[in-house]
Amino acid sequence: MISLILGFILQISVLTHLHADSEPFPMEYRSAMRDFLRQKMNHDIQTWPTIERTLSQEEFCQVARTDSPKCSEQAVYSDGKIFINPAASKRGGLDGVLLHELVHHVQAEIGTFAVDCIGIMKNEKEAYFLQSVWLRSRGDPRAQYLRTLSEEFDPKKCSEQS
Repeated sequence: MISLILGFILQISVLTHLHADSEPFPMEYRSAMRDFLRQKMNHDIQTWPTIERTLSQEEFCQVARTDSPKCSEQAVYSDGKIFINPAASKRGGLDGVLLHELVHHVQAEIGTFAVDCIGIMKNEKEAYFLQSVWLRSRGDPRAQYLRTLSEEFDPKKCSEQS
């Protein structure tokens, strides 16, 4: 329990000392994404998250809380902010990634965003599924891969790890 509390304090410290450029959620996506999520999640977005572009890969990995040497997440949602991986920013095509993280923002607004194993599995399953539907509606070939990936997030796996 103490390590969990210390980890939380460390996370707050990282977020408050992070060097990031903050910007509003892109206007060109707001209307379409709002309508899409209103239809799919039955929720009107109350506030828009800000986009945080970290200045270094190391800082992004701290926010992503990963021990992975690759730190391959394209973005991470945390406390009303979407942190963009500097490496992903250079690749472009972030609309699906923004939609995925916006799903997490809506989950937070409606109270279903969770940090326990089962909650994370449910949150990610929904976010990847809706991301795949979003991309498929735009003719993006990555949609099928993400649909398949969404099936990997099975809450039953949490009890198997215990």
